[in-house]
Amino acid sequence: MGPEGAFLGGIFWMAFYSLLPLVFNILFLVYLAGIWAVSWVVVWGLVFILAFFPQMRFFPPTNISMLEMDQLAAPLAVVAVAVIHTARNLYRARYPPASVTDSPGHEQLPLLPPFDFETGSRR
Repeated sequence: MGPEGAFLGGIFWMAFYSLLPLVFNILFLVYLAGIWAVSWVVVWGLVFILAFFPQMRFFPPTNISMLEMDQLAAPLAVVAVAVIHTARNLYRARYPPASVTDSPGHEQLPLLPPFDFETGSRR
């Protein structure tokens, strides 16, 4: 192979390596689109199945009526909200938010002392 063949081979590999980030970005977007499509189908399928239960007037796995399910869901929602609020209050009591007045003095100092232009050094 002559010098012109080596030159063309070098240009080919240079173009190949310069296009790799573009190829990887496109493959990553295709991967994300695939994940989105699969998750959308799964969620849509679950919603589609659950949409028929009111028409059936009962929930097949437990064999309870829709009215009973609604009556159970209301207190369970109230309990869930109460648990979330209680857990949040317990967490705040255990780990109080940090305030500037509670921090040690060295944390309030700047990382570097200010530069003094008159002396040409840091204070």
